[in-house]
Amino acid sequence: MNQSPYNNSLSQPRFNNNGPNPPPAPKHYSTEHTDQRKHNSKSGIICQICGKTNHSAAVCRHRYDYFTPEEETQQALAAMNLQDENDPQLYVDSGATAHMVNSTGKLKKFIPYGGSDKIFVGNGQSLHISHIGDTTHGKLNLKDILVVPKLKKNLLSVSKLVDDINCSVEFNSLGFVVKSKENQVLAQGTRHGDLYGLNEGGNLAFQTIRRNSENQDLWHKRLGHPSPKILQVLRANGSISITDWTKNTSICVSCQLGKNCKLPFSLSNKISDFPLDKIHCDLWSPAPIASNQGFCYYVLFVDDCTRYCWLFPLKSKSDFFECFLKFQKQVENHMERKIKKFQSDGGGEFSSIIFQQHLQQSGIIKQTSCPYTPQQNGVAERKHRHIMETAITMLFESSLPLKYWVEAILTAYISLINCHK
Repeated sequence: MNQSPYNNSLSQPRFNNNGPNPPPAPKHYSTEHTDQRKHNSKSGIICQICGKTNHSAAVCRHRYDYFTPEEETQQALAAMNLQDENDPQLYVDSGATAHMVNSTGKLKKFIPYGGSDKIFVGNGQSLHISHIGDTTHGKLNLKDILVVPKLKKNLLSVSKLVDDINCSVEFNSLGFVVKSKENQVLAQGTRHGDLYGLNEGGNLAFQTIRRNSENQDLWHKRLGHPSPKILQVLRANGSISITDWTKNTSICVSCQLGKNCKLPFSLSNKISDFPLDKIHCDLWSPAPIASNQGFCYYVLFVDDCTRYCWLFPLKSKSDFFECFLKFQKQVENHMERKIKKFQSDGGGEFSSIIFQQHLQQSGIIKQTSCPYTPQQNGVAERKHRHIMETAITMLFESSLPLKYWVEAILTAYISLINCHK
């Protein structure tokens, strides 16, 4: 193996997993990282950890070296190295590629961040991004702000700022100023040591932790996710104090998940012009207990034009076809008209071969609702609900056992058609 003279710039003790006291560096050493350092020397980069050249932070030997103290002169991403984690100040950073804050309380609108990107800081550590949002600071509209909970300082990216609002940022020894193309002052900042902080003023989002507690989104969560109208009423009568009230509220993801429901079906105004032009049908099953006569089902037919209905108890589903033949002869004979359309769900009793053949021979058009969409057969479903609610109510009123459910639904059915007449 080739020998390489030891470089004095790497004379700091190397981390050793064998114990807390690393051995002194030898005068000559051989390692597999020699080729890696030669490769890095071609790039001429500067390490963000130790500040030395010819290698990056990813391969720096001081990355996990806890025995080498940090030099006090190192100021790489100085805003990240300060220890005051409760500082709400927004600091301008020319090295940051995006606006970053450590709390959603500083944003007016925000949503969870669904990407897998991470923020890499000066010590090589990667930080998780939890949300992304927008806010305003005086005349500045700050968009696509990344929320990094473990971030110690809130950072304002100079490059993103000038790209988003087409402005200029001028620095001096006392502070900085943000100007528009028309030379109008949009924001100002003051120098704090080696950092440039954006002056507060006109922006409630970045003022104090106490003000953050009066955030509109925070009150929305405290009160159990009410609607904006309820918050507006509570704010108007003085029950709560919201300092950043706005009608354009941010999207609450928890509300979207917890209150999500299917879109309602639009009301159908199409009603047949004549009786028997269309018959709605549905079979109710099974009963929790067989009746005294052995019935476990009942079938319901509803005329689309008149909404008149017919109800027949059944002992089994196989009795449906015979029941339909009797129903067809009865209504066609009494009304001297033919059934033209038959609407039902996709139940097996409606999709049997013998029933399908009979509809074709009779010239009846079969209409079937989509799977798991009872709303498309809503006329029959609504009649079911009316009859069953009335029947169960009468059973409770009379204190009769459930085995009399057939008598109850027939009584409810007779009451329904009498009211219909």
